[in-house]
Amino acid sequence: MYCVQLIVAVENEEVPRLQSLYDRGRENGVADLRLLDSTQLRDIEPHCRGKVAIHSPSTGIVDWGRVTRAYGEDFKEMGGHVYTNFKCPYHQKLPQTTHKLKESQNF
Repeated sequence: MYCVQLIVAVENEEVPRLQSLYDRGRENGVADLRLLDSTQLRDIEPHCRGKVAIHSPSTGIVDWGRVTRAYGEDFKEMGGHVYTNFKCPYHQKLPQTTHKLKESQNF
């Protein structure tokens, strides 16, 4: 199944946010992002109307709830326990740090 990834600004006031999203995507290395005008948008999706759009053919839609549940199942298979709706009586905010992984570290 092919899923076209389009993010569309339908109002003029949405265009700056869309431009910012496009710029961040390019900065993060999403190489095939394209900024489309309304005519180019209709060429890809004839039933869609908008001022400007981002076309992102190599990105996908993720169900993060499903991903999290799968991680939990993997963790339980390795002997861990997953607690939901669990009250944490004590927690501590740690100072913010930056830790860069070395290429040799595998997780």
